[in-house]
Amino acid sequence: MKILHTADIHLGDLTGPVRDGKNARRQDTIACMKYIAQRAATETPNITIIAGDLFNRSRVWADTALDDVNDAITEFIRPLCRSSEHVVLLFGTENHDNPRAFETVREITKDEKNLHIYTAPGIEKLTTSAGPIQILALPGFDKGRLRLFCPGADKEAENRNATALINDVLLGLSTELDKSIPSILVAHYTVAGSEADNGSTFLAGQDVVILPSTIDSTGVDLACFGHIHRPQKLPCNTPAYYCGSPNQLNFNDEGVEHGFWLHRIYTSPVGEPGTAVETKFDQTPERQHYTYRMGPEDVTAFTASGELPEAPEPLKDAIVRVRYNCTAEQEKALNKADLQKKLLAAGAFYVAEVLPEDVEDVAGESEVTEHEGPTEALERYLKKLEVTPEEAARLMELAAPLIKKADDGRDADKRTGNFAPISIEVKNYRSYTEAEFDFSDVHMAMVNGQNGVGKSSLFMDAIADCLYEQTRKEDIGGWVRDGTKSGAITFTFGMGAETYRVIRTRTKSGRGTLAIHRRNPETGEWLDESDTTMKLTQARIERVLGMDCNTFCSVALIRQDAYGLFLEASSDRRMEVLSALLGLDIYGRLEDLAKDGASEQRRKIAATRERLSVLEEQIAAKAELEAELGQYDDKISAAQKEAETLETAIAAAQRSEAMREELTKQAEAKEQEASATGADITDKGNRLAAVKAQLSNAETLAAAAPAAEEAAAAVEQARAVIEAAAPDEEKMRACIQSIADKEKTLITADRTIQSARQTIAEAEAIIAKGEDIRQAQGAIEALGTRRADAEARLRSFQQAHKAVLEAKAARDAQLAEVKAEISRREERIAYYAKRAALLEDSGCPAPENATCNFLKDAVAAKDSLETLREGLNGYRATAKTEYERLTAAFQQAKAAYTAIGDPAAELEEIAAEEAGHRQLAGLAPKLAAAETLVEELTKTIETEEARIRETTKAIEEANAALPQYREAHTRAEAARASLNAKKALADTLPQCRAASATADALRPQVSSLEADIEQLKQKQATATVEAAAIRSKIPAETGGSTLVALTARRRELTETVNALSANKGGTRTKLDAIAEAEEQAGEYRKDITAIARALNDYQTLVQAFGLDGIQYMIIRGVVPEIMHRANDILAAMTGGRMAVDIRTEKEQKSTQKIVNSLEVWINSITGGSRPYQSHSGGEKVKIALAVTLGLADVKARRAGVQLGMLFIDEPPFLDADGTEAYADALANMAARNPGMRILAISHDPTMKARFPQNIIVQGGENGSSVSME
Repeated sequence: MKILHTADIHLGDLTGPVRDGKNARRQDTIACMKYIAQRAATETPNITIIAGDLFNRSRVWADTALDDVNDAITEFIRPLCRSSEHVVLLFGTENHDNPRAFETVREITKDEKNLHIYTAPGIEKLTTSAGPIQILALPGFDKGRLRLFCPGADKEAENRNATALINDVLLGLSTELDKSIPSILVAHYTVAGSEADNGSTFLAGQDVVILPSTIDSTGVDLACFGHIHRPQKLPCNTPAYYCGSPNQLNFNDEGVEHGFWLHRIYTSPVGEPGTAVETKFDQTPERQHYTYRMGPEDVTAFTASGELPEAPEPLKDAIVRVRYNCTAEQEKALNKADLQKKLLAAGAFYVAEVLPEDVEDVAGESEVTEHEGPTEALERYLKKLEVTPEEAARLMELAAPLIKKADDGRDADKRTGNFAPISIEVKNYRSYTEAEFDFSDVHMAMVNGQNGVGKSSLFMDAIADCLYEQTRKEDIGGWVRDGTKSGAITFTFGMGAETYRVIRTRTKSGRGTLAIHRRNPETGEWLDESDTTMKLTQARIERVLGMDCNTFCSVALIRQDAYGLFLEASSDRRMEVLSALLGLDIYGRLEDLAKDGASEQRRKIAATRERLSVLEEQIAAKAELEAELGQYDDKISAAQKEAETLETAIAAAQRSEAMREELTKQAEAKEQEASATGADITDKGNRLAAVKAQLSNAETLAAAAPAAEEAAAAVEQARAVIEAAAPDEEKMRACIQSIADKEKTLITADRTIQSARQTIAEAEAIIAKGEDIRQAQGAIEALGTRRADAEARLRSFQQAHKAVLEAKAARDAQLAEVKAEISRREERIAYYAKRAALLEDSGCPAPENATCNFLKDAVAAKDSLETLREGLNGYRATAKTEYERLTAAFQQAKAAYTAIGDPAAELEEIAAEEAGHRQLAGLAPKLAAAETLVEELTKTIETEEARIRETTKAIEEANAALPQYREAHTRAEAARASLNAKKALADTLPQCRAASATADALRPQVSSLEADIEQLKQKQATATVEAAAIRSKIPAETGGSTLVALTARRRELTETVNALSANKGGTRTKLDAIAEAEEQAGEYRKDITAIARALNDYQTLVQAFGLDGIQYMIIRGVVPEIMHRANDILAAMTGGRMAVDIRTEKEQKSTQKIVNSLEVWINSITGGSRPYQSHSGGEKVKIALAVTLGLADVKARRAGVQLGMLFIDEPPFLDADGTEAYADALANMAARNPGMRILAISHDPTMKARFPQNIIVQGGENGSSVSME
């Protein structure tokens, strides 16, 4: 039996480049999937196993999830189902495989009957061509479910509990296996002793593990595991394997071959136990990972030259990370963005990260960087806070689901590479009616023009409005040109290898549209990547850019009034800008999630406290209820004593009443006896009337007995006739049915004959055209030769036409050039002739020998005239010769073009002839089969005609037999009519026979009842007389009223005692409830303590993920780089008199809260230090400009999205030195970042010389216009 074993496909978008709008790493995974499917088609395994983690992310956006499911089914599952007898698909872990995605796969592939999807543990028996096999499926385990049953356990205890549970489940399932049939364990777990992706060994307690001894105890023949990405054989006696992932997923996979296993299970001969397994590993076309290492010397060489040494072979087409060692100064000088570009140019598929392994720094512990994940950053943050290990473990566990939820796939479509503007196009925008500018040739340009013509509008506002349009609600549409109804802005930019354009429209009333398109690099077609609403599309644009509006306007698009945007902002806002610049938005999402968690804990505390308050109110009544309980005891005791006194008096009164009550009872008994006797008389009278009525009915039925006997005899006779006719009736029905069936056969046979004759006619028509068909085929073959010849002549004709055009163009170009040159020379001769004429008009006695300065030029001009005229004549002759040569070449090409002729008409004629022959030639395949078909159909007709004759004869025979059967049917019908008429009377015969006996029995009962009634009347009279006698002896009532009063008082006391006891019980119940409430209140106080701790933990995470926590630690690490670059620029502007000092220090936010702050101070050459706001206007501009350019430089040189543009408006208040330093800074920026497009707006004409390119903006009646010199 052949088994293909794969797992851990991790289909989905992985971190990497996007090409043609698709995640290239995803395409690598699909290539490996296709390879596995192709090998399956070759090997045709009995079973293909996918042992979990088919998908990469469980939580992704809806469109990505649909792509994942679609690619999994079309590229992998269905091809495997076609190549394999059975496909086993196992659910992996919930952070990769989504249960809903698996349900979708199950629903879509329900037509694949050989696909078996396992999302729960179980055993299934499969039948293959190599014999039966059992699958013991054990999908991945969610520890979150275990926490419901074992809350509060630490990680190690949790792993031990889960390990025990999973091993017990596996052993329990194994008892259900049929040991006579081979079995395979398919599971997605860690096995103790296996080798992890990083090379370490897994031990029990580190993870939820399956023990090797458990695998051996199951008795399976083969164990196919998923979960660990490193292929390996497991340390147990059972053949057990991890297949690993088919594609390398991260740098832990570097240097490890990936693929899948092909297992063969050999069953032993009959009567001998056991199986044997043979295994072969097949490597997939995986994408390699490679670590490129640089030492201090390598960093120095690259910083100096900007070039890499020859790239090692493993770097080619690989995912590369850079690890370098250097000093802190070398690290600041290293241009990581440029290094990234050079690595890509050297053949790297993708540069994942550029990180130091060791940077020598006197500051000690290295800072957290934006390249570290949230988990690692949180660990370092907690370590810095010096929290206890227990508290740190609790906080890390609490943060894990938040990090999982925040890392939800929304960053998968973030782009990397150089962001560079390509063009801006506006219509009805501010001062522009319609304008377009292409930035492709811009490197370092200045925009010039008068005030108010729209320099800033086009190169600043239009770009910001197109990408972000951050404006007040009442100003929406304000940029639409006055006098027009609507306007539009289109901004096209490059992002790495991709090209995008954003199109925004607005009407004056404020309605608008927003779209983002991406260009297909192969077809040039624009693909729409907009979302469903403007708000969602705006969010997508910002994800592509990796910057919000404030960040963009702080580092890329710097307006005149926004130099201080970063410096004048609050400390928090400065932190937000740097956070966006470094791409730390995931920490913002984590902060929001932590805040949500804290809010939930506050709600729980409030709800618990409210319940506790209710209980405390109940407990407060305890003392009052206890006093009330004592009062009830006193009242009950007094009532019970009074009741004892009443009992004696009641006993005496009861004895005096006893005699009277007894006589009254005896009289009442006699009266009741008389009444009962009267009731008996009435009852027996009723019975007597009923018996007499029964007697009358019985006598009537007895008189009808002779007629019933006669009807019964007639019924028996009719039944005999019907029974005798039954066989003939059955034959009649069979005969009628047979005739109907045979008539249908006649109809079917006739239709078959008609169809066959029609088909024969069609086939004979084709046979009759046989010669025409063959002639048509020959004609098409002959036309094919003509077509090839005509097409060859067409190509020659086209080449000749091209040669004519080229020859004419060459002649015309030479003629234009000659005319221009002759005109230039003639102008020069005319000028010299005019200068020479001065000699004749000068009055000089010897003009030829003149030496004065006035006539010296005229003498030289006269001397040159003849040479110039000779040169002109010579040039004309040479040009004429060349023109004649070019004309001859043109005529020769034209003659060759005419000689060939245009074969287009001939090709059309050939096509028409082919079309005429093609219909007949198309009948050729039918011609060969036509004669055979005629012969077969002729036989069919003969067969059907014979069937018609036989069927007709059978129908005639059946019709002949019908009359005798119909006669028997008529007799049976008459008998049935007689039976129906007399059956009711005949059925009364038993009753009539019984009625005579009934009458005889009823007559004595009538006599007996009449005698009983007479006796009862005498008894009733006697009882009435005796009752009257007894009542005459009853004495008059004496003490009855006293007894009634005493009894009423006793009843009243009893009711009082009962009421008091009930109230006492209610009070006791309330006290019991208070006791329970006191216990519950204690539990609530414990809950509040636990919730408060959770709230405190969430608040700690809010602080950790907020601007004041991890983000601050990351930002603090990049501040020196920003300061270094800003101070280089500021020193040049101020002659070294000022330096920026960005301080990361603690600030007293309130009386109870101290937070981290990011403050900007300016140090002067005199040693003083003042805040930015306290400087003059000109100084503030220089400082702001230096910091802004520093931010732009840092953004341009970081990995990820590099800044490829810096558009800056003219800074005010700069003196001559400041202006010169400003221009130097921009030139230095251009030199440091060759790919950056720098554009500055200025009104200063002296600045124009400092910029190699100039852009002119001019106003006009129809709007402003722009051009580039």
